[in-house]
Amino acid sequence: MQAFSNSFIFFCMIFYNIIKNSFNHLERRVRPFNKELSLSTIIFALFVYLIWGGNVVSIKIGLDGIPPIAMAGLRFSIGAICIFIWAKISSIPLHIKRKELIFHLINGVFFMIQISLFYVGMVYATASHASILINTNPFFIALFAHFFITGDTISSRKIFGLLFAFLGIIFIFYDKQNIGSFSIAGDAIILLSAFLLSLRIIYIKRLLESFEPTKVVFWEFLIGVPLFFVSSLLLEGNSQLNFTLPVIVAVLYQGIIVAGFCFVASTVLLQRHNPSIMSSFSFAIPLSGVILSHLLLGDAITKNLIFGSLFVIYGIYIVTTHRLKNKK
Repeated sequence: MQAFSNSFIFFCMIFYNIIKNSFNHLERRVRPFNKELSLSTIIFALFVYLIWGGNVVSIKIGLDGIPPIAMAGLRFSIGAICIFIWAKISSIPLHIKRKELIFHLINGVFFMIQISLFYVGMVYATASHASILINTNPFFIALFAHFFITGDTISSRKIFGLLFAFLGIIFIFYDKQNIGSFSIAGDAIILLSAFLLSLRIIYIKRLLESFEPTKVVFWEFLIGVPLFFVSSLLLEGNSQLNFTLPVIVAVLYQGIIVAGFCFVASTVLLQRHNPSIMSSFSFAIPLSGVILSHLLLGDAITKNLIFGSLFVIYGIYIVTTHRLKNKK
């Protein structure tokens, strides 16, 4: 654990400095919106994150036939095609200038490392634990956004709402019947992925001040996909593939629904609103993940799950409604 702690701090310092230095050279072309949240926006954001919750279940199903990093490559290949089609239909330009490439390269490499860690962690952790642990990222986001995003400061109400929602996560966490069987290594890997995800969200928020959301997501995938397949070839070359119908459906869900629709929708939301506010909606992902685990993988729904769900929903309410009141 000491080695993991030292490695974690080392990664923190590296990625903090990468983001800080790149921010100094990124030209602002688009004024960040940071709009207030309307009721329709809240409903849409909840919808996006609820269906996103099915991602952990589909990954677990997909792992029965495809190794983790290769599956990530397949997922985001499908996602890239979906986004390319959407961009063409919507007449959204995807071309970038040579001097802009470095910012997309940083984001793409960042993206590949974070997603790979999450998928590898999913091999050892349960779907419920993975869904919970990856969504610890709002706490990192609230801290980093305070330093990197103008106007996105930490308030006592925001902290209270996030902590209240996290109490709900703890209810769900301690409810799982197999809590003693999950791998500590898997949990640690997913926690590291959650930390990197928070830095990615802050970095993307800064990119969105200069680039259109669809372009950011497309280049993220375009750069990440080859890296996934190269890494899979080097690390998973001897793994067996078994493309059963459930595995194929699981990969299509990850690619079309999550990597296609959810990524673009969340990126647009992130462009228009403060990242720490939007990250509060991500607590709906573990809620949805646990429910879908019950429906598709047979996990039980208990009192802890019900109470945890209420805490999560109330935490989101606390964080979002103070913005609505300020609007009035």
